[in-house]
Amino acid sequence: MKTNFTVLLLVLVFCVSVNSSYAQSIELNSPQDLTVSFSGFFPFSDEANQSFKDLIDQNGSVAIIIKNFMGKGLNIAPAADFREIGKKKKIKGDTIIIIDYKKKKAKKFGLSFVPKGAVSANFEVQPFAERPCPNPVNCQDDCGENLGKCCEKDSGGSQSRMCIQIGTSSCGCAKR
Repeated sequence: MKTNFTVLLLVLVFCVSVNSSYAQSIELNSPQDLTVSFSGFFPFSDEANQSFKDLIDQNGSVAIIIKNFMGKGLNIAPAADFREIGKKKKIKGDTIIIIDYKKKKAKKFGLSFVPKGAVSANFEVQPFAERPCPNPVNCQDDCGENLGKCCEKDSGGSQSRMCIQIGTSSCGCAKR
């Protein structure tokens, strides 16, 4: 019985490693097309990971801008070292979400994707830290045009909040 359990555990570890090793890496501040066919950890590229490590102590929030969404649905969560480390957000179409990396220390940061069938979309991951905000907008002025724009800045002039969609037709200023 113990041998069967050990073999099963090794097979599971191998399967998780294989799925994770083939996942496309995620860049920061750069739109990229992704197709997600399986659940897994999608790591930040080496350069993006180091940049994020340098910024996370200032602000662990990131915005994920999703465009051209095709598929039934997708759950996204912050992840580190091949584990989910925060709340999942459900995605069913084009949107902007904000996730928070509460865990500040890890070797490898990234995103956890759990699709409902195959999903494809254009993703852009934007860390809040050090994102300049010269002129904050009023999110309600032009909801569609202001999505993803800075609506509040901190004392250093960096973005602390951004416009996100609330419901089907209105926008709000959100921190996390």
